[in-house]
Amino acid sequence: MHGSRSWRSLEKDNLQQLVPVVHANRWRQQMPRRRPPLAGLDCSVNSARVQPHSSGVGITLTTTARVNEAGAFQGGGSGNKAIYGACGLHLLPLAELQQLLIVWQNQPGPAGPHVEPAQAVTVATPYLNLLVDLNAAGDPAGEDIRVLVCCSDQLSPAISEAIGATRNDGSNRLTVRWQADTHGVLIVGYDGSNAPGGISPVLSNGSSWLENVFSLTDLLAACPQARLVDAVSGDGGLPAAERTPALLLCSGDSGYQEAQSKWVERLEINGRSLLP
Repeated sequence: MHGSRSWRSLEKDNLQQLVPVVHANRWRQQMPRRRPPLAGLDCSVNSARVQPHSSGVGITLTTTARVNEAGAFQGGGSGNKAIYGACGLHLLPLAELQQLLIVWQNQPGPAGPHVEPAQAVTVATPYLNLLVDLNAAGDPAGEDIRVLVCCSDQLSPAISEAIGATRNDGSNRLTVRWQADTHGVLIVGYDGSNAPGGISPVLSNGSSWLENVFSLTDLLAACPQARLVDAVSGDGGLPAAERTPALLLCSGDSGYQEAQSKWVERLEINGRSLLP
């Protein structure tokens, strides 16, 4: 998927801060607010939001087609990005991360390559970012906050399958599974030449960090004290200058301007639900 918009968007996007339930930017102040999720935070940027699904099960990630002034994203984009930040994972050792699960259905809008019939790849399909401090043991060099990406179907088929398996049950209800002993992660900004500890990718399709998958085993060998952290990542795809929870479920990006919604029925880590 070289040259596609979603491939380029993911490369420049990926994280920077938390928007509590009362959003700081001007547009979000105008949006109608509903009961906030209790197990997480609505970290959405611009004309986007997270809210409980009308069925009472799970949440919806929603964006609109509104064009916004630049400034709400760390990276200067003017798009719309729905972000659910799951609470309660701060300082979880990365070594304890074994499984991740997302179960979702499309509502209005683009649905990506795994629905029937298949559609084009899109940044609207849900994906996960994990904030990790590679120096969590108190290294004198200080913290080293990095963003891991997994459970995304927005990349080339081989890379997407290597960072999480997506399956359709035949009714366009999609299940995305990630297992530490089977799948790897992308590390934002790290390719095969500059990875921590000199580790090598287990799959490389090019020179971009979006084309290089690393195993968690190798990453932990290089950074055994790594932990998930609530932090300001300094990355370009989150609201500017705010702290986010360590696990972020996203739909859209800093350049996305399309009305759509995704119903997320389940979001789990190691078998434990992260939804209200």
